[in-house]
Amino acid sequence: MSSNTDELIWEAIRQDNHRSFEILFVKYYPELRKLAYYYCGRYEDSEELAADVLQKLWEKRKEINLQATLRGYLMVSIRNATINLLPQKIQVIEELTENISASGPDENERPEQRLLLKDIEKEILHALDTLPDRQKDIFRLHRLHNYSIPQIAALMSITEGNVQTQL
Repeated sequence: MSSNTDELIWEAIRQDNHRSFEILFVKYYPELRKLAYYYCGRYEDSEELAADVLQKLWEKRKEINLQATLRGYLMVSIRNATINLLPQKIQVIEELTENISASGPDENERPEQRLLLKDIEKEILHALDTLPDRQKDIFRLHRLHNYSIPQIAALMSITEGNVQTQL
């Protein structure tokens, strides 16, 4: 399908044509899933992210005003969705760490929790490697080294708002 075909499909989708959305889903889901997998390294997450991006496209079809191609919009959306997954995984690690710390020295439970924690940490580090360099530096300073937003802004000579946006 060409870009012109995508434009026709997009216009039909904007007019609530479910069949056109199904065509778009079948066409782009595999490519979005593959790109999400490249960024996050987990097949389950990549499937969910690809489906979510397409679902949001359907839900916001009336509000979205494409400035480029539909394919380009979808590729940027999947990249952003993958990057947005990273803070969620960090939160899971923080919660697991708190649970491990709060639980006593139950020797049967701790090795499993530590192994799970290490697996999640590996996933996060892989996802972190996909971020742009500056965003990666900001994220590491904030999450791994506990720098505050004002400290990061001063250290990197950027505004606090820019730091907040990058997080």
